[in-house]
Parts: sequence; structure tokens; C-alpha cells
Amino acid sequence: MIKNENGFTYPLTTAILLLITFLLTLQLELYLNEKRILAEESALLEQEYYFYTSLHQVEERLQTEELATNGIFTFQNGHVAYHTEKMSVNQVKVTYKLYLKKEYELTAYSYYDEEMQSMTKWIEPN
Repeated sequence: MIKNENGFTYPLTTAILLLITFLLTLQLELYLNEKRILAEESALLEQEYYFYTSLHQVEERLQTEELATNGIFTFQNGHVAYHTEKMSVNQVKVTYKLYLKKEYELTAYSYYDEEMQSMTKWIEPN
């Protein structure tokens, strides 16, 4: 048996400690990325829901009433303002502006066909 084993324990312990630190750092980075992605995804789903709900409410109003010029739909984390304008004899353009509490604004457009009594086109220019 060799009696001179000085200096073996410290480098081995340091290497194992660095390996464990590296693995924990990777796991933490993956967790934080996943958390950011989930937050972004929930914000996108919220925006889609607000636009979708507004689209159907405007469509119902256009089916039951004469041309409604503008209005606002209020939601929990923001509101959607809409404005209608007549494009041709049978077509109405509706402009939606979504204002969220996170202080940014999104715009979308839809086209309503009065003959078919439904929305025919949806555009999100982003």
C-alpha cells in the first residue's frame, strides 16, 4: 500500500462539487425558461380569448342591430375597443384595439359580410 496519498481528496472533491453545481445550474436554467414560456403562453391565450370573445359579440350586434359605430368590451385584465366602418355595399370593416393592463396595445381587423350575416376574414398585422 502506498503511504503517500497527499493531494488526492481535494481535487476529487472539487471536481465532484463542480459537476453537481453545473448540473444544478442547468436544471435551474431549464426551470426558468419553462416558467417564462408558460407566462408567455398564458398571455397569448388571454389575448386570443379577448379577441375571440369580442369578435363574436360584435358579430351578434351586427346581426341584430344596424351598423354600430364603436364600443368597448371590458375584461378582467384589459379591454377591447372596436370601431366599424362601411367598406362597400355588403361589407363592413371592424377594427379592434386590445389594451392590456401590462400597458401595450394590439390591433386586429375583421370583415363582416351583411349578406352572409357573418365575419368572413380576420387579420392580425403583427
